[in-house]
This record gives sequence, structure tokens and C-alpha cells, in this order.
Amino acid sequence: MHACRDLNPGARLHRPGGQSNQDSINGFFDFCRVDLGLSTATAKEHRRKLRRFFREAQKPAREVTAEDVRAWLKPLAEGNVNTYGNALKPLKRFFRDYMKMPEAVGSFRFRKQALRPVVVPSREELQRFYGALRTPRARALFLTYASTGLRRAELLSLRREDVDWAKRMVVPNGHGGETKRSWVTFFNQEAERAPKAVIKRGGAFQCWESR
Repeated sequence: MHACRDLNPGARLHRPGGQSNQDSINGFFDFCRVDLGLSTATAKEHRRKLRRFFREAQKPAREVTAEDVRAWLKPLAEGNVNTYGNALKPLKRFFRDYMKMPEAVGSFRFRKQALRPVVVPSREELQRFYGALRTPRARALFLTYASTGLRRAELLSLRREDVDWAKRMVVPNGHGGETKRSWVTFFNQEAERAPKAVIKRGGAFQCWESR
């Protein structure tokens, strides 16, 4: 008997199981952006960690087992729970959701962060830190961080149209993810003067320059 002919050989080449690891990683990047709706920065970080994992595992994605994942995570098991979680998350999404291989990651659980009191720097400590900053741009960034409470990605992605100088109001655009939400925030007069002075001098204050 003749072997059954593959009526759609192109489809086989595009299935995750028929790809090289690099092709699978590239496909996973698109999966993160399109299917999961993750930010480009998060998708790139997932891709970077998967490349490191496969350099260590030294085997095709379809042959990866829970033992391989366990060996990868073992050095992180007794460390910071966030570091462990950040290493596990891309593996979960890749093998469980993209490759449809839940058995490779199904036994691994995210760790809970122990509650610890937050130590807030005193006013005097903040003043000493501010006084040690060497450039106008660094001081402008510090005051804007402190006054608005924005995250790094939110601050550095701001455009001119995101800032209402008359109301000293900011509408951040840096988060489109599923775990964090952003709305308007405000800055005080001191935080207004510092970035304006930097921009007026032609300084490279990335977040409020035109794009």
C-alpha cells in the first residue's frame, strides 16, 4: 500500500510542533502580542527568557519535559518569589498555551509573596538623594516620579499631548496589559518647573519631547 499523502503539507510546516525552536519562539512572540494582547516589552522579555531556556535545555520544544523545566527553575526555587515567577510565566504561556503541552508545566505553581512592611525614605533622606543628583534631567525625572507616582515605562513613554500643563495633569499611555491599569495623575509646581526648564534648554528629556 502507498503511504497516505499529506493533502496540506504547508499546514504541517506552520504547526508549532513542526517548527525549529527559533521559529516557535518567533511565533510565540506574535502569539503574545496578538492572541494574549501583551505589550511589546513583555513579549520581548518572554522571548528573551525562552531563548535562554532552550540554550540550557538543548532539545527541541516538542521533547521538553517537566524534568527539563524543573532543572531550569531549581536554582531559583529558594530565591525571590518574583524572580521565580518571572522565569515560570513565559514557560507556562509557551508550553501550555502556545505549544499545547500542559504536561510540561502543569505541576509548577507560582509562589505567594510574603507581606512585609514597606520602609518609606524620610523627607531628609529624599532631600539628600535629590541633592546628589548631578544633572537637571535626573532631577526633573526624580521630581516627576515622586510627584506623579508613574512607573518607569509610563513616564518614559509620555508624549506632549499626554500632559496638560495648565492643569498639571498627566494621562499615561504606557500600560495596555491585563494586570495593571493606569488613569490620570497630577504633579506639583516644583515638578512642573524642573522638566520645563530641561526642555527649554534643549535637553534630552525623552518623555516630553515631540515624537
